[in-house]
Amino acid sequence: MDDLDVNVDLGGDTTQVDNEIDFATFTAKSPNPLKKLWIGKCTVYEYIDTVDPETFQSVQRPNPIVTNEPCRISYHKEQATDIQNGAPVISQSITLFIRPDLTIKPGCMIEVTQHGVTERYKGSGQPAIYTNHQEIVLELWENNA
Repeated sequence: MDDLDVNVDLGGDTTQVDNEIDFATFTAKSPNPLKKLWIGKCTVYEYIDTVDPETFQSVQRPNPIVTNEPCRISYHKEQATDIQNGAPVISQSITLFIRPDLTIKPGCMIEVTQHGVTERYKGSGQPAIYTNHQEIVLELWENNA
């Protein structure tokens, strides 16, 4: 097979190339095919310290940082490899798919509505950020479990 010659005119000084990608500009200018699969909506809450006006104690209250954001929840059941009390234990992992330019810290509460069902989760770790989306492993919020 012959080698391909590719010539690119960058228009001007080519001695310095900026390799950083601005996700907000990139995602706004390029279509994201994954968005067609995002059938859910979510609200992300970050906990902030506030002072209770009655007790004057510092308490953490949820503060919405993202509302009504398109997303998708994916469920994956793991093969049963553990046996507890004579029964196989099947675990399930839950992953949130959402646009990459959002900052969602571990431990945030994430409320997702998909297929008419609303559940509360918490982000359990650092998100895996890709060009067109980010993936966040979720756990059921303690009050839902």
